[in-house]
Amino acid sequence: MVSPFFKKYFTLKDLPGEDREKILSYLMEERIDEIRKISSTLFDRHIQLIREFVRLGWQIPSEFSFFLTDVLNNRIVEEFEKFEVDEDFEYLERAKSIKEIADDVGLKLDTLPLAKIAEKKIIQLVRMLEKGLDPGRVEIIVKFKKYLTSLGVFFRTYETQNKIWEIFNKMILQKMNIFSNKKEKSLLETFILLAQELNFDGEILKERIKKVTG
Repeated sequence: MVSPFFKKYFTLKDLPGEDREKILSYLMEERIDEIRKISSTLFDRHIQLIREFVRLGWQIPSEFSFFLTDVLNNRIVEEFEKFEVDEDFEYLERAKSIKEIADDVGLKLDTLPLAKIAEKKIIQLVRMLEKGLDPGRVEIIVKFKKYLTSLGVFFRTYETQNKIWEIFNKMILQKMNIFSNKKEKSLLETFILLAQELNFDGEILKERIKKVTG
């Protein structure tokens, strides 16, 4: 930097520590973003060659596999973040395709960021059930959980389990008289399937229902 008042050059060392850290942090993020864009372009350009490389039984050099893994990790996180609870599963299909590419070339993706996103989204979905046991909503949660399993994404389920248990007791056990016709029985079966996907013992839930209905 050059002072407009004196013919003197200033460097980062002349700035206060906090300002210096902010500038360096910004510059570093800018460079990392630039490197990721270059890596992404290289990946798209050479993915078929990489697949052939692996198909022939050759091992991808560690320096190369590092940036490939980084590209795929960033892409799968982007698709996960785009998925909204009221949308179709287009973004999760894309995420699944990215996972398949990683598997094809023998790269292990970091599922921890996906698990954190998934946990928030599934809790959001389950909370919506408190407003009403909509069959479509229950099926979406079941489908979402199955996608997570296929992607190898596992997350803490205790908060979700607590919500499911509350809904089961307040909206099902206390209102069993409404589950008399075919449509409501189908909803009940789907709900139990959801509970099982979230690591509940379905037989225990069925036993509780039997006790209430006699």
